[in-house]
Amino acid sequence: MKRQIFQKINQVKCFVKYRSGKIYNIPLHKIQIQKNFISCPPNHNKFLRKLHFWQGHGYCESKIILDRNLNLIDGYTSYLIYKNYLSDSGRDLKVPVMFENDFGTKT
Repeated sequence: MKRQIFQKINQVKCFVKYRSGKIYNIPLHKIQIQKNFISCPPNHNKFLRKLHFWQGHGYCESKIILDRNLNLIDGYTSYLIYKNYLSDSGRDLKVPVMFENDFGTKT
């Protein structure tokens, strides 16, 4: 029972802490990836195009979009690029993310 209460409090804190339409730097390891993303990897050509963009510009072309519970909504390719090419540095890598708005749409 106490655990459920603490989980609900943490969810409310997360909801209050992050506003839609603003970019936040979130530790990569805190982003939750659903099975539907893992079971269906991005198109190889799309991944290579986005990787090439990242190599040329130093940031990802697409934003990582999360819900209030840090579940990935969109931007799986960007997540993979950050994870595979930057997380080897041994530090707690923070990546730029945005949150969906209160109506469930991306901003």
